[in-house]
Amino acid sequence: MRTKTYLLLLLVLAGALLDCEGGRLDIDIPSVDYYVAPDGDDSNPGTFDEPWATWHKAFVTAQPGDTVYFRGGVYPLEKPIYLIQLRNSDGTPEHPICFFNYPGEVPILDGDKHHPKRFNTGIELQGMSYLHFRGLVIRRLWQFDSSIEAVGFSVHSCKGIVLENISVHDIGGVGIKVYQGDDIHLINCDAYNCADPFNPTTARPGGKADGFGLYNLEHANTTYYVRGCRAWNCSDDGFNTNSQGMVYFDSCWAIANGLYQGDGNGFKYGGLKSVPPLSRSLTNCLSVLNRFAGYNENNNHDYNMNLHVYNCGSYGNRVGFQNFKFYIGDMKDNIYRNNVSYKDSSSAVFYGRARDEHNSWTMGHLDIDDRDFQSLDVSQLTRPRKPDGSLPDVDFMKLTKGSDLIDAGVDVGMPYLGKAPEMGYHERE
Repeated sequence: MRTKTYLLLLLVLAGALLDCEGGRLDIDIPSVDYYVAPDGDDSNPGTFDEPWATWHKAFVTAQPGDTVYFRGGVYPLEKPIYLIQLRNSDGTPEHPICFFNYPGEVPILDGDKHHPKRFNTGIELQGMSYLHFRGLVIRRLWQFDSSIEAVGFSVHSCKGIVLENISVHDIGGVGIKVYQGDDIHLINCDAYNCADPFNPTTARPGGKADGFGLYNLEHANTTYYVRGCRAWNCSDDGFNTNSQGMVYFDSCWAIANGLYQGDGNGFKYGGLKSVPPLSRSLTNCLSVLNRFAGYNENNNHDYNMNLHVYNCGSYGNRVGFQNFKFYIGDMKDNIYRNNVSYKDSSSAVFYGRARDEHNSWTMGHLDIDDRDFQSLDVSQLTRPRKPDGSLPDVDFMKLTKGSDLIDAGVDVGMPYLGKAPEMGYHERE
């Protein structure tokens, strides 16, 4: 097995999981554990035996180094929860403020009865720093008419935010939205059943509900990290990125996106208004049964993407991998390697230039059929996550013994077994 510096990305992602449960270092500051429960009372002290009742109370009270545990149950959303930067409201790199599910329990913020006039948002962070959310569920924020913009979890102009094992579903708009931030980590999150059925003045029905919307239109020196996340049954795109900064996707799955008149891309990762050294990295991702493209640069009339798409899989989409012709600037680092397209209507449509090499559609000697894969059962991909929050164990598009795709890849700096890397999203263990 060979291991190269590409592991640096995983180390960076692991480092994002800031220590909120003991092990606080450097400065001995007071820290408190608080508790929230559906049968609590906000006049309580927030202890285990006398918990608070509302998420809002927890968010406005916790200080750097504190951890709030939410007990399982349903919490009706009475009004959107806005966290706006105030004095002493931020965490620090060494002492984040943590908002966690109580171990083994599922706290649910439910917006079914919330009927706002304009914005239907579950949680919104504005200008906040070093907060860590884990194990929370946000659901049922509806688009009642075309004037409503719904978002499950919104992160606006923030830094050092970690969303881990957050599940957002049945939303009348974007599931998880990040805008104008830096050092944002989305880890093992799910967004599904996101759809905007009404026709606003700025888009077609279905055209405003991505599973994950990652935007940064102004700042190039920023980074978003997305690992182990899933998006399915969303009316627009699974993962939609329109950022001038760097975005890493690792081991993310997009399944069956594109309802009403939404675009229906699994991963849409353009465009750019300038040319950075590298703007996108996609590794070990899956895009399956989306209405349009599995992977779409979406760089029409924008700058060349400069991206790496390595060891990704595409199945049953109209187009597997695509870019557009009318980009600006020269191709510097637009590389597709070790990717597999199977049963897409078109494997790859590159109108613009790309280093399209060592992929299933460029290697004519490969004989690929159903027997190369342990399973093609798409339903496996939406199974419940494992107890630790990681992706479920599946056999989908994993290679069978003797497949032509084993050891058929080229070294792209990621660990592998055997003579060479596998092709596709999964390497033998």
